[in-house]
Amino acid sequence: MGILLNHSQEAIDARQRWIEGVKLIRVINFADVCFQLFDGADRLTILALYGLHPQVGKDYEFEYWVPKAHQLLSTTRQLLIPRSDCFVLRLSATRNDPLLWKKWMWATHRDLKLLSWLEDLPKLSRILLTWQYARHSDTAGKWIIGQGFKPYYPNSKSPHHTSTEEPVVTRCPFLDADSFQPWVMPTVSTSPWLTATVHRRGFVNGFKGPHILIPQGVRREEGVLRAAYVEQDMCFQHSLQAIRFPEQDKNRAKFLTAVLNSSLAAWYYFHTSANFGADRAKVHEKQLLELPFPPPEDLPDPKGAQQAQDKIVALIDTLLAHKDAALVDPGWIQPYIEQANTLVFQYYGLTKDEQALVEDGMRAIIPSMQPRRGENTPLMQNSSQESRAEYVKTLIAALTRWMKPGFGVNARRIEGNSPWMVLELTLQAGTPALRIDSQKPSLEQALRRVMAVLPMTMSRNVALQPDLKVFIEDALYVVKPPSMRYWLRSTALNDADEIAGDLLTLQATTPARKVGNEHPR
Repeated sequence: MGILLNHSQEAIDARQRWIEGVKLIRVINFADVCFQLFDGADRLTILALYGLHPQVGKDYEFEYWVPKAHQLLSTTRQLLIPRSDCFVLRLSATRNDPLLWKKWMWATHRDLKLLSWLEDLPKLSRILLTWQYARHSDTAGKWIIGQGFKPYYPNSKSPHHTSTEEPVVTRCPFLDADSFQPWVMPTVSTSPWLTATVHRRGFVNGFKGPHILIPQGVRREEGVLRAAYVEQDMCFQHSLQAIRFPEQDKNRAKFLTAVLNSSLAAWYYFHTSANFGADRAKVHEKQLLELPFPPPEDLPDPKGAQQAQDKIVALIDTLLAHKDAALVDPGWIQPYIEQANTLVFQYYGLTKDEQALVEDGMRAIIPSMQPRRGENTPLMQNSSQESRAEYVKTLIAALTRWMKPGFGVNARRIEGNSPWMVLELTLQAGTPALRIDSQKPSLEQALRRVMAVLPMTMSRNVALQPDLKVFIEDALYVVKPPSMRYWLRSTALNDADEIAGDLLTLQATTPARKVGNEHPR
């Protein structure tokens, strides 16, 4: 799997030599289904179908399939792949964007548009250097990130397990990674490390406060990166990393702490980092530096961004003043987290639609990644009446923006005992509306016949599930499965982009009809 997702330059070069020397036909990425499909899987895998390239170096197209976990896979071993998980890519695109393989695992067209805008912003790497690089360069005015020390084990038989001395670890409290808390840390009163003998000294200057502490791992149940602004000196092992910054940049560091803890940062790393969402739930030190971290003046609304940053700094100061309350009430910080997430959205200037992409990613997609056998994830569960209503509301609002003045998009959600749900969309004069009807027996029977015939079976274990949209007279019918994945707000936004072209064609050929003048069905 590293051949696709490893972001190191050596891996990128090796990958390009391979795919430019052959002609890919289809690449199937099994990352999300690995634990359902392969018992006891240790690593992820891909299946690549390719042949000799008759004209080496010439651009070509190939298919990229990224199947997602579903309830029946564990029991039936039937790999059902929706058309929305099948893409056609160009060789030149993989050359221009090495992160493409990871982005297309979960990102929709709307996600890709937001990612593209964020990637054009100044990165954290503009001010932040890795400790290894900083040792050999000018660090004036720069921030530095590095890992803690590695302990020495006298009984190790490895010839590479050498020792060195670092007395600092015996002079300040030792923070165990399991005791780490995000945002702000309660006062640490543990004893220092017992011995100055260590295997690797690590980033010793990072032990001195104030500093931002960041674990490498991401908790799957939360999905967010974790960071804490800490004023206290403390030492820690290499599973934690620290950011040190100039004294005059304290407020900016407090703001960065909030950004690193935010749902926006988690969403961004989920789509762009090599491991998070594909292999181990972690973000490597170098990939942390790729976070978009522009100053206010580089954003569309500099004044609004500065106001949002100032509010976040004040929020962090409040948390620091009450940090030891965490010892009494673990839930005291939650309202501040929600407020900070809203302020981060405001800082970057995200629209309500873009916020929906991030919120759906955190609420449904990230908690559903790579499930174990028998696990029922949010995306696998059947959608609720509330989520379907929110989907239709979002879809109508997005489609209405495409319409000429005086036109509205009306929706009728047809539900019943069928394993499929039908959404009827019509153009009408007046205010958009939503109706919910039960499926008529004739429609339900027809749906069963159509959907039983449509899947294109590639083999006895793989079937492609089509996206069904049908025009009947002056209405567009969209047929969808009931599972939550197809009824998210973010799905509605992407569906709206696809449907808009069809409805605009209908608008050009069909006069608007009054609400209530509906054809009998």
